[in-house]
Amino acid sequence: MRLFLEEAEKMGTLEQILQEAGYSKTKQKIARPKFSSVQRVTLPLPLIHAQA
Repeated sequence: MRLFLEEAEKMGTLEQILQEAGYSKTKQKIARPKFSSVQRVTLPLPLIHAQA
């Protein structure tokens, strides 16, 4: 996740990504979105994705 955010910042798209995900920026602080609920989902992946 960190690498994704670092690369988005280098590309100049980090603020757009965060805004689309519901985050807001005021001055130098980033406020997280307020969730009304959280649901955990487990998805099976084919074995081809598990190989390193």
